[in-house]
Amino acid sequence: MMQNSIIGKLSDKVKSENLPVFRIVEIVGSAILTAELNPANDSNNIYSVSKSYTSFASGLLFDRGLLDYKNSVYELFYEDYPEDINDTWKNVTIKMVFDQTVGINRFYLDMDSEDLWGYPYSDLIRNVLREPFIYEPGTHFCYSDSNYYLAARIVEKLGGTDTSKLLWEALFNPLKYQSHAWAADAFGHCMGATGLFLRTADMAKFGRLLRDGGVYDGKRIISKEWIDLATNHKTKEGCYSLGFWIQPGEGHFCCSGAFDQLIDINLNRDRVVAWSSYDKSGKVRGLRDLLREN
Repeated sequence: MMQNSIIGKLSDKVKSENLPVFRIVEIVGSAILTAELNPANDSNNIYSVSKSYTSFASGLLFDRGLLDYKNSVYELFYEDYPEDINDTWKNVTIKMVFDQTVGINRFYLDMDSEDLWGYPYSDLIRNVLREPFIYEPGTHFCYSDSNYYLAARIVEKLGGTDTSKLLWEALFNPLKYQSHAWAADAFGHCMGATGLFLRTADMAKFGRLLRDGGVYDGKRIISKEWIDLATNHKTKEGCYSLGFWIQPGEGHFCCSGAFDQLIDINLNRDRVVAWSSYDKSGKVRGLRDLLREN
């Protein structure tokens, strides 16, 4: 096994503990290593790893000068939704949406576990804009799929195209993704928070792009400036930033989704690890200890 590779240790643990991991993909240098561990579809729902992709879409607009994270949500949606948006939204910046510090206090709009037709409005953004504020915007972290549905609508509004289409053109095609799809609402808007179906190998490519400062296979896809802004990898404490989970210590962050989907990026290692699973027990999270220890 090549230097820095950890896929062997991870695979051995999956097998010895009978963990429900479908496959692990590791990119070490330019080598792509794959372990097929349990039967699964080629592409699977990556759940909340989708949020990191929605954030990346905002980064593309940031680089193009079309998105300023300091601008308010109110100015974007007042004209289209004057009866739904109230003045408090003037204090909610785009960055607060992506950091999940809008000011709500509940998790909702989860298409993986809820009947979205049960909400009052089929145009789902109306439900988001009407959600009561419990906290002053920017003061409390509250993880919710509603934030990233709104984030995807922000990207669509500023980019002039659906979030998934923007990523097809600027990320998926340049990195030669295959068999990808993203769930949409009743009006065709990308869900943003979840519902992105990808191959594990393509998840790993995304991680490698982030690890290498926005360059993949010699081609710049996004600026290092945005990656530094999004991942804030100088922090020594764990936190959530623009769709990424910042791990304790410098230079270590990840994209994480329900049932233990993972893209692990460690700037101190010349490797990126991604895996797909369907774990309801929480046991797969023990694999992350190996990543930290090695």
